[in-house]
Amino acid sequence: ATSAATTVVQAAAAAPPVNTSPPIISGTPQDGQTLTASTGSWTGTQPITYAYQWQRCDSGGANCVVIAGATGPTYLATSADVGQTLRVVVTATNSAGSTGLVSRRSSSFSRPASTSRSRASRPSSTSPS
Repeated sequence: ATSAATTVVQAAAAAPPVNTSPPIISGTPQDGQTLTASTGSWTGTQPITYAYQWQRCDSGGANCVVIAGATGPTYLATSADVGQTLRVVVTATNSAGSTGLVSRRSSSFSRPASTSRSRASRPSSTSPS
């Protein structure tokens, strides 16, 4: 015996990306060092793609400006970053839409430790985020 046919099977509604864990910046906040941004964790209809935009902020993490061309998951810190903090905006996109989320700010940046005797003994400090 055969059952009666069901109604037409519908596709599940696509769910936009929803962040469940924010992006994190890892690496040493120092001139010449590479920093890496995680995507964080996201739910929503797969596939989800990610875009990055790094920003330079003042030492308190405010007054942020976009760093031109810094649109990948890694960023090479430069002398312009010394005394500043960085953050990254990660935008998750799928068929249902896009959602952007800002990472926590990095620690303040410092110059690389000098190898000369006069400066080698000076401690370097960074402020916590």
